[in-house]
Amino acid sequence: MRRYLRHFTTWCGCFAALTLLAGCPGQADLNPVTPTPPADADTSNGNVGIAGQGESPTDVESLTPAEIDALRSVLQATTQLTQAVILAQALAAGGEASPCPAITATNSTVNASFGAGCTVTTAPEFVCSGNLLATRTNDFAGPPQRSQLSLTFQNAACQPSSPLTGEANILFNGGSLIDLNGFWNLSYTQAGTTVNLAGNGDLQYDVTRRFVNLLSFNGQLNAGGTVRSLVLLGLVLSRTAQTPTIPQTGTATVAGQDIRTLTLIFDANSPTTSQILISVDNGAPFAVDINNL
Repeated sequence: MRRYLRHFTTWCGCFAALTLLAGCPGQADLNPVTPTPPADADTSNGNVGIAGQGESPTDVESLTPAEIDALRSVLQATTQLTQAVILAQALAAGGEASPCPAITATNSTVNASFGAGCTVTTAPEFVCSGNLLATRTNDFAGPPQRSQLSLTFQNAACQPSSPLTGEANILFNGGSLIDLNGFWNLSYTQAGTTVNLAGNGDLQYDVTRRFVNLLSFNGQLNAGGTVRSLVLLGLVLSRTAQTPTIPQTGTATVAGQDIRTLTLIFDANSPTTSQILISVDNGAPFAVDINNL
């Protein structure tokens, strides 16, 4: 540990100190709120659709197989981004008082090893494995402590999610509300298919409340050559919720050449009931049980 501290005094007093800060001035304190359907939603069941569908869908049965697949992909993408946040914040909190992950440092590079699986000290709901490398590319003076980091995910996973590989180049803001803002390029496996999730995202971890905040993400999903756009806005996931992988507020929108534009709308009851709303091409939203997808 002395070696770790000696090498990392230039990392704003070492990563372990980041979670001791009072917070991130200017960062919104995201209290979950119940979202409303899109303001421009068409509530009239107008003539929109593809492939012979003349009216807006009113239930999951009127969605195409490709659209069902897209909905599953969105839910998986939010889970994968959530575990990326947990892995990255664990790197920041690692140190002498944090046995998981184990931290080693060489100059400007840190390796966080979760081994074959350990309970993350700052997120005890997670058992994670694999490795995460972080290279400091720049530091910024003044609170909150900030660093420009290049992250490399090496088969890093938090059960039961699929292992992550890939990179992220982010601005890291430490404190009780850890902010990870930058470009994410992650790969994982879903139903036997390799998926690449890439885009600009501002992601947070609330250390005190143990919330993952996917403030925004604008990018694309590429699943075996099928490319779809993905936009996430204001998703909040509570690690203490009944189903912590389901957001309790916010929206996710996916679109592609083989599907219509699908917007998933989450509310405070979603983690308990597994019920969400889906709007197709800004049509009237209808309820769907995630377990039935």
